Amino acid sequence: MKSIGLKSRLIGSVFMFKLFHSPIQHLRIILIKGVYFGWMLSFPFHGPVLRSTAPLDEFYGFSLPLIFGFFHALAFFVAAFVLPKAVSWQKLMISSLITTIILHLFILFSPATLWPPVFAALGVCSALFILGWSVPFSFKIQTRERLKIMASVIILANLVYVLTKNATAVLKDAAVLPVSILPLFLVLLILLRSIKESAPEETVSPEDLTESGAPVPVLSYLTFLLAGLYFSAGLVYTIIRPSLAESGRLFLYFDYTYIPYILVLVFLGLWGYKLRWELPVYLGISLLGLSFILFSIAGKNIISLLITAFLLESSYALLDLFSWTLIGSLASVYGSPYLFFGIALGGKLFSIIAGEWFGHQLLLSSEMYRVMAAFLSASILFLLLPLIPRIKSRLNTEKALDNDPSVLTESLLLPGQDLTTREKEIISLLLEGFTNKVIAEKLYISENTLKTHLKNIYRKYGVKQKRELLSRMIQEK
Repeated sequence: MKSIGLKSRLIGSVFMFKLFHSPIQHLRIILIKGVYFGWMLSFPFHGPVLRSTAPLDEFYGFSLPLIFGFFHALAFFVAAFVLPKAVSWQKLMISSLITTIILHLFILFSPATLWPPVFAALGVCSALFILGWSVPFSFKIQTRERLKIMASVIILANLVYVLTKNATAVLKDAAVLPVSILPLFLVLLILLRSIKESAPEETVSPEDLTESGAPVPVLSYLTFLLAGLYFSAGLVYTIIRPSLAESGRLFLYFDYTYIPYILVLVFLGLWGYKLRWELPVYLGISLLGLSFILFSIAGKNIISLLITAFLLESSYALLDLFSWTLIGSLASVYGSPYLFFGIALGGKLFSIIAGEWFGHQLLLSSEMYRVMAAFLSASILFLLLPLIPRIKSRLNTEKALDNDPSVLTESLLLPGQDLTTREKEIISLLLEGFTNKVIAEKLYISENTLKTHLKNIYRKYGVKQKRELLSRMIQEK
């Protein structure tokens, strides 16, 4: 209990510092996703609430977290192809959140036999909620801000998890489930207030989403990269973590190796924008590979096992943060958050499930499972390296837009067209991610005048919206 309290204060202090240095719009994006994700970690994803209240461990051989995870991943994949761009992200989030609350309340009074289908429905609802959240995350945040925002989200989610774990330890079993629903009501209040107070210029309209989606190669590179990385995560959950837990002297693992995960998130959140884009993922892959190799030769040496644990936590802080910000950046470039987040996160989750299954097979079939897991993981990670520069080339365009709007060259204008000085100023501010209202204030013009300028700009480039402009620039590059 003391260690949990220390952990709570550490995470809470770091998070509050970051939180109060965020604009109100960013703050709401952080709170909505962070608290909701904390609920997921605390309950359906192998959380302490589930461990203390679940009436059954398995249903026809499938655990409740596995049922949740499978339908969570499946919903991402299906929604990526069938969810039309015209669906309001706000309505999608509200409807899926309310349904989640109803399902959670239903669990309070349902028999054990109904828990599996309810968990399947929770998996679907949570996927739809995250897809809705992906729209403001992709369009309302500049590239250089995404690392900080996502780091804050993950820190908050872990804070909610720790607080829930602490509460679960002191509450009676009958009170655990009712109390664990409180984060969902908090998210609903924040979401409703955010929608109510949002100005029309701050919303993301369906026109901001493109019909064409993303080129198949880009989506394939992203999906294969995340699938490979998180297949190794499945091996970790099945082989390494249980081995660490079984080492009686490694009780510190669950209390203190959490610290490097948080410290890496804080560092990247504050200074990650100064690093080269590919450095975190290369470092994360290297640390993950080293952890498998060290684990394969560590035996029962307590120091080696502790170093393995620290390497794992650090690598997944890097890779978790990298994966979310990468998907958001690509979705912003191509104007397809439903497609990018749906396929990428679906592939990521299915890969974790596949890694866990394969890890179980290794445990059952060979006494050399440590060496085999290390060799397999190292081979997969090595094969993923060529994908990184291919994805990087796609992100260079977006970074150029953030740092140097002059990339809108004369060659992209329609024949006979030219930009005025005022139009160049508007484009510069537009590409920095400012809303119409803010741009009008900065240039001391009315919003109606600004809209007239924007119509002229889009006409001169032969596009209808900013996303089309970005797509044309990528094609030109």
